Amino acid sequence: MKTRFSMLHLLAIASLVLTSIAFMGCGDTEKKPAADTKMAKGANNEQIICPITKHPINKQFFADKDGKRIYGCDQRCVEVLTKGFDNFEKQMEADGITLAKAQ
Repeated sequence: MKTRFSMLHLLAIASLVLTSIAFMGCGDTEKKPAADTKMAKGANNEQIICPITKHPINKQFFADKDGKRIYGCDQRCVEVLTKGFDNFEKQMEADGITLAKAQ
């Protein structure tokens, strides 16, 4: 009986771990900014976190549109940002974040 009880616990923990891993990062191309989550901004209202993962931005990864730039934290985020640029732009500007100018 102990073995069965332990196996059930192990399966439950494994399921939780795999579910957590599946929702980490930027792999979901359907992600949109959370409407109720205000994003952190730097001293001059500049973007300092990735709008998708909420991790610090890496200025090597970005999406540009109409002269504006949104930074991500990795290449997967750039793909998501490119597809949903308008949604992210609206949310970030509503949060008072000044988008960088595309160069």
